[in-house]
Amino acid sequence: MEEKKDEFGSILFNFLDCENNCVFCGSKFKDKKKLFVTEKDEEILFNDTKHFIKNKVKKIDISGPEPLRYHNIIRYLKSIRPYFERITLLDPGNSLAEDGFARQLANTGIHNLVIPLYGTCSEVHDICVGNPGAFEKVVKGLKEYFIHKNENQNVEISTIILNQNKDDIINLPSFIKKNFNLNYLKVNLFLVTISQHEVFKDVFVSFEETKKIILNLSMLDNFFFRFDYVPLCIFSEDQLNHFADRKSIAFFNRFYTYKLSKNQEQASAVEKKTWKEFVDEYRAQVYHSACNECSLKNNQLCSGVMKAYLHLNNNYEFSPISESELKKLGHILINVNINQDS
Repeated sequence: MEEKKDEFGSILFNFLDCENNCVFCGSKFKDKKKLFVTEKDEEILFNDTKHFIKNKVKKIDISGPEPLRYHNIIRYLKSIRPYFERITLLDPGNSLAEDGFARQLANTGIHNLVIPLYGTCSEVHDICVGNPGAFEKVVKGLKEYFIHKNENQNVEISTIILNQNKDDIINLPSFIKKNFNLNYLKVNLFLVTISQHEVFKDVFVSFEETKKIILNLSMLDNFFFRFDYVPLCIFSEDQLNHFADRKSIAFFNRFYTYKLSKNQEQASAVEKKTWKEFVDEYRAQVYHSACNECSLKNNQLCSGVMKAYLHLNNNYEFSPISESELKKLGHILINVNINQDS
């Protein structure tokens, strides 16, 4: 069982529009057509970054909607690189194909680049992201980035199980291996937040279909999978035993908070709420009645099931994980235990 107790910071580039219009993104129902960065936006960005540096936070995640569209992103990444042991950047990847951009990004020295790929062809990926031509740009850009990155810079490709791509996910491992020489894929169950409930019915995949997809992927050899937000209680005892015998899969189902940024601390003070109270309002996962008998909950290894999945799966019968099953599964469970009291 892997346990991590590091403190992470989170830098959110939420001051620009995203080129994509993803089928699962609740923000598409909001006014998000902002194409320029204001002085106030940059002031928040710089203050948050300085806050983490001052507090000796050594690992940060930089995320979207699309941080690589920020016009000063290369200069920003180069300037913060000396202060952090690990910088992870999550982006849709549309900008990577721009002339010379992948080389410039690699030269910033960031440690991890995380790019989502929702299918093995434009017909699938582009439908998922609502952006014709996105697939070709992402694949071209990734190939270019691999040319220029050094051996210490990691690339992670992730995907989400959606109604629009559920039949093509099984093809992703071979596509990734062939085109990028990678043997790792992170597969997420859709983490449905409050803002996305209204779009969820269009992308929903049942637990029965989800089980088949994950079991089929887990049969593949010479490839490593990480399954996020997939509750193990949807699987049978035989299926859990199968997972326990596999050395190339891992499961993660924890909801955790980051260390507060300066802007988040100010918001917390204004609203007179702790950050935990903010998170609890936003939280996508809840415990159901069967969780009370589950050793995963009792050992703080699971944050429950997404509220929206509980609703659309009706009266799904969950199978609580026993202590004996937990012992068998311990080596495939990722236990991220960071900032839980923030």
